[in-house]
Amino acid sequence: MNLTKLHKILLYSLGVYLLLYTVLLFLNLHLIPLAWIDEVLGLDPAIQFINGNGYTSMLWPQRGSDHLFLAYLPLQGMTHVMQQWILPFDIYWVRFPSAIYLITGTILLYCSIRTKGLSVFIALALITLIINEKSLFETTRGVRIEPLIFCILSATFYSILKHRIHLTAILITLLLFSHPNVWPICLVLFLNSCFRYNNASYFSISILKPNVLWLYPIGGLLLFSFLIDFQFGMQIQQFSHQGSEHSAHGGILTRLSNHFITRFWPYYWSQPWVPLLIYVALGQSIYAVFKKKFAYLQTTIILTHLIWLIFLGPFYRYNSILVLLSVLWLVDFIIAHKFTLHQPKWKIAVFTLVFLSSTDVILRHSMAIIQREERNPYPVLDWLESNLPQNEEYIITGSDIAYYATAQKQNAAYFMYNMPPYTYDFKKFQKHYIISPEPIKNTLLVAQYRVPSTSLSKKFNSKTYCNLYLNLVSSPNEYEKILIEMDDESRIEVSKR
Repeated sequence: MNLTKLHKILLYSLGVYLLLYTVLLFLNLHLIPLAWIDEVLGLDPAIQFINGNGYTSMLWPQRGSDHLFLAYLPLQGMTHVMQQWILPFDIYWVRFPSAIYLITGTILLYCSIRTKGLSVFIALALITLIINEKSLFETTRGVRIEPLIFCILSATFYSILKHRIHLTAILITLLLFSHPNVWPICLVLFLNSCFRYNNASYFSISILKPNVLWLYPIGGLLLFSFLIDFQFGMQIQQFSHQGSEHSAHGGILTRLSNHFITRFWPYYWSQPWVPLLIYVALGQSIYAVFKKKFAYLQTTIILTHLIWLIFLGPFYRYNSILVLLSVLWLVDFIIAHKFTLHQPKWKIAVFTLVFLSSTDVILRHSMAIIQREERNPYPVLDWLESNLPQNEEYIITGSDIAYYATAQKQNAAYFMYNMPPYTYDFKKFQKHYIISPEPIKNTLLVAQYRVPSTSLSKKFNSKTYCNLYLNLVSSPNEYEKILIEMDDESRIEVSKR
């Protein structure tokens, strides 16, 4: 087989995979994952705002969140508000914008790689590695902030390439209000913009000379201050409470182990290239600093690792940020060393790596297709609609799908049994319900939802909607007693993972 024919086969194969990836992403958007905790918690303040209850949430344990929710930075909530004003309140459409962020970010990243002069084959291979990466793939369907961060970061780096300094500063300002894990990136990229605007050297104090670019983050901070009515005490209290659950702990050896080893535990069997790429990018960046042959990207990589090591816990869902930075480093490395991949063996090696990186994607979508009936949320919502009261006030917990059944009802409330202390006064409700995978003692079984369970679900004990029980509890006191038992069981289950 000649080189041209091989190149076309591999190139078209990547194109076909990206097309199938996109089709399956939108086809299974409502199936994987099941409605889950991060999705509901991130969405609720926006839904309450649209419902006329202010930017509040009764689901969060942080003190004061039932009056003003400030446990998250505002970008995610603002986007949810805008999205839910436009789109239906439906599990598919709630997840739809995250898929758009992923696609948009991927296109912008592709444009950046091509702008730097790399071939179409290398560009397609790199963006495929990015979208296959475990944390970005999972958070896109899980309504977290990471896909939006990926989109804004991709736009930021593309704007830097196009020398759009003001656009870069605006995008950095948006990132400031997304998540603390991108603050090191914001600092370096903003100083880099000031360096370009002031025409200063990297080690000159004039890089900090105030200029018009400072108006963007300062304006963003002022707007945020007005929006929260300058309630900085509540902001700090809620934000620090939430941050304490995701912060680094232990001595320096524990933090080193958590940052460089524990952080990547889900990747070791299916995507070992992820930690390897991140290690190499960090190592070369440190080497470049010692050799004084570095640019803003190496500084960004080093500072991000340093801040995460000191302050952030080893949560793998953050890793898409490190992967993006490392891929951008790889692009520069390929250009600097003039790797063209003209030889067939290198093209085949790269294609093989890309194919192997798709393991998680293939397995998850295969599971969604095989378990389609038992993962479909809409029959479950119809079942709840037909069995829950239409006029009596009730409260329900047990499964996050119940949030979609109750969030827009005036007579209903939903809460999470595994997030005490509970904000609701249970005595104010006429009926108290629990959804469970099996009947609960000392309760009245109202209804059972059942669909055939696949052999895959039975073999791997996969959680689906295949068997649900709607239980009515006799009194608020009995309700609290059962909730304590459920919370204890949940904590034991989490500790065993």
